[in-house]
Amino acid sequence: MMTPERWNQIKGIFQAALEYDPGQQTVFLDEACAGDDELRREVESMMLADKETNLIDQPISQMVTIPATG
Repeated sequence: MMTPERWNQIKGIFQAALEYDPGQQTVFLDEACAGDDELRREVESMMLADKETNLIDQPISQMVTIPATG
């Protein structure tokens, strides 16, 4: 189960990565994920989904919300 803190971390890195040119995103992710392979996979998965969604409709970056706890 993903904690709200982890989700915030993933979402924050994802949103920050979108501010970089595609050629610089890899360098940014190298630093931001600092060897945390699971974190990097989650962020890269969101980035891929965002690209695919951009081709169809609204980008995932505009649909991301923090899950409720409870």
